[in-house]
Amino acid sequence: MAASTPARFRPSLTILFFAASLLAAGCRGSAEPPAAGTDAATPGTTSGGEAAPPSAAPAGADSRVPPPSAPAGTLPASSLEAAQSALKAYETARDDLANDKTEGLAQTAAAIEEGARKAGKDAPENLKPSFDRLSAASAKLKASGAKVDDARASFGEVSEAVVALLSVEPSLAQGRFVFECPMTETYKKWVQVDDQIKNPYMGTRMLGCGMASTWEP
Repeated sequence: MAASTPARFRPSLTILFFAASLLAAGCRGSAEPPAAGTDAATPGTTSGGEAAPPSAAPAGADSRVPPPSAPAGTLPASSLEAAQSALKAYETARDDLANDKTEGLAQTAAAIEEGARKAGKDAPENLKPSFDRLSAASAKLKASGAKVDDARASFGEVSEAVVALLSVEPSLAQGRFVFECPMTETYKKWVQVDDQIKNPYMGTRMLGCGMASTWEP
């Protein structure tokens, strides 16, 4: 007959099981939050009990819909090209961190920094601070070193700058998705070009952890 677990160990096992349950629940968020005005308790209905239109899109689930309060795109061609270059490098950095890689991250961060600097040069005055912020955050990422935890913390600052920029310049939000992770200790949001979650903060240990978010910084 198998020996039973000693009584003095039972509370510890219970605590470990409870902690594991909380961890799993934290990353079990829906990838598509309810559409604005939809009653979360009764899917497909509005808060007034009426059926929601079938075309209603989940808020924040599809970045191809520009942020609702943002003005029309105002970037000149030179700034737009440089900004897209910075965002392409940002996507490379995000994908590398999602795969626990830091090799080449300094060069990628330098490309984000350079693209943001060039984009801000000819950008409208109201957007220059956003590009300056992205350039400064990228410089910190470039200097973060090879430790993946340090790189992820700095990448959080870059992501915060990217979300803030895209929230006010919808031409850059087209074709991109914004997600957030409730488990990370860094800034919780990030942007990616794929609608399948690949979490840069958790990496391979919890790659799919997260949920669709909104463009509010």
